[in-house]
Amino acid sequence: MVRSSAIRVLTASILLSVISAGFLNGQMKVISGIVTDTTGVGVAGATVFIPSVERGTLCGNDGSFRLAFTPGESGEFMVIFSCVGYNTDTVTLKASEALDGIRVALIPATTIIDGVEVRARRPDNITVISIPAVAGAVIPSVSGGVEAAVATLPGVSTFSELSSGYSVRGGSYDENLVYLNGVEVYRPYLLRTGQQEGLSRINPDLTASVNFSPGGFSAAYGDRMASVLDITYREPEYREGSVSLSLLTSSVHAGAHSDDNRFWFIAGARYRSNAILLGGLDTRGAYRPHFADIQAIGGFRPDGRTGITLTLWGSMNRYTFLPRSQTTTFGTFENAYRLYAFFEGGERDRYYSGGGALTLERKHTDRHSSKLIISTNLADEYENHDIRGAYSLSALDRNLGSENNPDTLLNAGAGSWLSHARNSFRSLISGVSYRGSLSSGRNGLEWGLAVRHRSYDSFRNEWLRVDSAGYTQGQQGDWLALTTRTLLGNETRSFTSEGWLISRRHFTVAGRACDLNAGIRVSYDTYCSEMLVSPRVSLRSKITRQVSLYCAAGAYHQPPEVRELISEDGEGGSDPKAQRSYHLTAGVHYDFMAWDRPFRFTAEAYGKLFDRLIPYKTDNVRLIYYGGNIAEGYSAGIDMRVNGEFVPGVESWFSMSLMKSEMQIPGLSTGWYPAPFDQRIHFSIFFQDYLPGHPDFRAHINVAFGTGIPTSPPDHEQWDIWFRMPPYRRIDIGFSKVLLGAGRANRDSFMKELVAGIEIFNLSDIRNTISYTWIRTVRNSQGETREYAVPNYLTRRSLNLKLTAHF
Repeated sequence: MVRSSAIRVLTASILLSVISAGFLNGQMKVISGIVTDTTGVGVAGATVFIPSVERGTLCGNDGSFRLAFTPGESGEFMVIFSCVGYNTDTVTLKASEALDGIRVALIPATTIIDGVEVRARRPDNITVISIPAVAGAVIPSVSGGVEAAVATLPGVSTFSELSSGYSVRGGSYDENLVYLNGVEVYRPYLLRTGQQEGLSRINPDLTASVNFSPGGFSAAYGDRMASVLDITYREPEYREGSVSLSLLTSSVHAGAHSDDNRFWFIAGARYRSNAILLGGLDTRGAYRPHFADIQAIGGFRPDGRTGITLTLWGSMNRYTFLPRSQTTTFGTFENAYRLYAFFEGGERDRYYSGGGALTLERKHTDRHSSKLIISTNLADEYENHDIRGAYSLSALDRNLGSENNPDTLLNAGAGSWLSHARNSFRSLISGVSYRGSLSSGRNGLEWGLAVRHRSYDSFRNEWLRVDSAGYTQGQQGDWLALTTRTLLGNETRSFTSEGWLISRRHFTVAGRACDLNAGIRVSYDTYCSEMLVSPRVSLRSKITRQVSLYCAAGAYHQPPEVRELISEDGEGGSDPKAQRSYHLTAGVHYDFMAWDRPFRFTAEAYGKLFDRLIPYKTDNVRLIYYGGNIAEGYSAGIDMRVNGEFVPGVESWFSMSLMKSEMQIPGLSTGWYPAPFDQRIHFSIFFQDYLPGHPDFRAHINVAFGTGIPTSPPDHEQWDIWFRMPPYRRIDIGFSKVLLGAGRANRDSFMKELVAGIEIFNLSDIRNTISYTWIRTVRNSQGETREYAVPNYLTRRSLNLKLTAHF
């Protein structure tokens, strides 16, 4: 007993001495912040060192750091920030000042060294492309955000700068998967034009990582036929905040954590109005778009192995349009026409959505971890418009020297129309998912289970009357002849269960390292009453230090959603089944040095076979399905991309795609016809630059070119008559200047960085076509009628000003 008491007294004395020494030498301080490059991208692995106390730490993947230390008696200390490939920066701080939110930008250094071999783990899915999270914030684009950066990748096409929707390797918008923190994101249902589309669900201010696969993705992802976009929001490791103001989108975000790192939160809110863009369209009137959203994430770590996260989000998108007139000139130089129209009435639409997710993560051991997600997503959409108009179509005199040039030569047609819509849509999607992983070195197993309940209630009541004869012609006495009419209601309830298993293996063949990812996905949907089995496999082999070859194959089945279930005339397929596709992909990565900087060239060839397709056509951004699994098709092409530091310290890339996508309906004599998004050639550039010696003055360029996609008149199907729209061509450019905080932390100001910018959209002022309005003239003396395709043009050249402050 005496000996035990003596030990306790001795232990307490030692602890008291240590604690007392800590107070005598000074109070413990914590310094935190972020280390970035000259473009604002976090520098992973940068070293933060305080020589006076010989304490240091390494930055995380996003460049953030946190270091506890005890300052000297003077209270002033020096901090050294360094990283391989960057110039070292030194900052002197005072212990009495605020030490959180320190922001340091390292300037790239060019050093010639002997050849070395670097080994790093890539994502398990070899077809994944990782995009710098900051690209979504800096890329000049009307829609902005992460989707604008995705649209610059090979195989990805976009046809309207007003929409965040994109097509991948000839697939439709509905064939793309989007995950945000492990929860699937859904597109609005009633959208018909890009003008109505509000903010994307993805907030670039909160984004930590962006991974995209254009095909051949693993069994861990759901059943869609085209692509998957996987977004992860970050956990703040220090107090942070920003405010951004612009003529289009304004945003604010804030994040923080508790002193013991057990609690953290990050939240962001945005407001957008694209009225200045819509004011340049051919259709003039009062545009009143109001789009807003808010997202908040909070986390709690009761211990070092458990994490609980709650995510909440909500959006309110309102679009009001009171059209007044439209003037559109189109045609060729020899055959030019002008459409003039005036309108009465208006359109009022609203799109509300919201939801939440509760995530429980547990790291059972260093090798075994699991995650449980409970989520719900609801949407309430309403579309209301009554618009009456009258038009006059005239041929223009373009003969040189004519006294009428460029006035009208003759009237080709006149008429009126009345458009009416009362459409509504409500949905509630709830689900529970579980996933686990077990790793052993570079080998491992992953598995998952999920259940989801979907509830859709949709109602459409819309009709259009076009009168080109000058009077309204009745039908059967009191009946009114309408050009088109849709009246339908639909209630859909379904329950989906799914599970997947993946095995990852690393092995060596003939001295070459290989990585194998093999998995299987099984799902069952009560609406289709069909069991879907999707095996998927990918293999990568390191041929040399610079060259890697890879291939992937798999089955991808897509159960019908509410859009595919009901056709335009209200008739659905008698026995709806999942659409099926089979992917085969092969590619090569070639890593090389140019200008003493690293680059990568990627080439990927692919082929996809489809059956049980539900054919559809496009109208602006709206997809109109015919109902029934009656078609089959294929897509084949090659994607190429080169990315690297064309300018030291900043990544840029060039992408090019060649593709052919066709469909056919067995039993019809029309044979093969181009798929609705069959874009044969697509080329894009995302380039970043800064003035030599002045990295605080930056430039960003976004270039897109794509050949035209097929379209057809409204009274014909695409497999009967079709023609191609003009190519999509666009150049957007942005300039920015760091006014405060360039190159080092500003300790005398609460504001860590202030950036002013200007963006010029559609620099060449090219008039791109998104769809057509079809005008038919009355019969002439020979009983003939003519039909004119009047293009609906997208936005013209416009200017945006931005001011962003980081705290």
